[in-house]
Amino acid sequence: MLNRCSELTDWKAMAGSAPKASKRNRRSAAPPAAPAPSRIRNKRQQKIVETVEGYESIVTYGTALWVMQVVWAVVGLTVVGLGVGVMSLGNSETGQSLLRSYRALGYGMGLLTFVTVLAALVWAGQASFNVSKLGRSASVGQVGIVSRHVPGLIIGGGLFVAASRFDDYERPLRLLGGAAIVWGFLVLAGLGLGVLKMLWRSSALGDSAKVPPNRDFVLWFFGIVLYGYGSTAAESLDDVSIQATGFLIVLTGLGMLIASMMALRFIPKIGERQETRLEAILRSFNDEDPGTQPVTAQQIEDAWKASSDLFSVEGH
Repeated sequence: MLNRCSELTDWKAMAGSAPKASKRNRRSAAPPAAPAPSRIRNKRQQKIVETVEGYESIVTYGTALWVMQVVWAVVGLTVVGLGVGVMSLGNSETGQSLLRSYRALGYGMGLLTFVTVLAALVWAGQASFNVSKLGRSASVGQVGIVSRHVPGLIIGGGLFVAASRFDDYERPLRLLGGAAIVWGFLVLAGLGLGVLKMLWRSSALGDSAKVPPNRDFVLWFFGIVLYGYGSTAAESLDDVSIQATGFLIVLTGLGMLIASMMALRFIPKIGERQETRLEAILRSFNDEDPGTQPVTAQQIEDAWKASSDLFSVEGH
């Protein structure tokens, strides 16, 4: 796929070039052959070359991130098992041992989270960079996403302040405040959801406005929310029974499992869709018959005025 991009660039660079005769054979050599006609016949093809130049496949990045999701799925199953054990065994020695094992596992989960976030940023960054190379706009709608999450931090802080002044309602106010603060910190997951939706739309072959949404993204976000609330509650709520703590651990593991399973589904799909769209763009380079007349300036303007409609495949 990338070789085809290089070929287009080579065609552009070689346009109009002619072989040069050496000084030694200049007198006896036959007249130089006329330069081969450029493969770039009009401004539309020139625009295609400029558009796809610099595209880099995300398949390799996606494979690394996919492997990390497999690890998360295994960790999620382990956490669910630990949570079920804590719920079933309660305050017994084995139950307490399982609870300690979960908390010890938390250090590993923190490191895995850090590595996964870095890999996800690299993958999403390159995929987002490719969007303009596919003739689309990388609009995420981050203002709306931030406005939905960040107020949670303000509301949560206000509830914590109010809890210290109303002794009779201190516990419920703190619980609500904690829930609001966790929602505020989930702004990163919200932005991730927005990026996924953008990548899905921008890699469509036809009209991006008619592309059906991918439900895997919503389930992934739900899993992240479940993991965020479950893990925070399991660590911060000290005055609940060990069975309740075990239930929160189960929710944490389920959230991890749901998010990782959905990511295993959509990560390779996004890479494949970008590759398919690039291939369709490159095929459109030679769609025109060589004998056709160059398009007019108005035709070029009409064909390229909307980036979402630059390249489409019949039937999609």
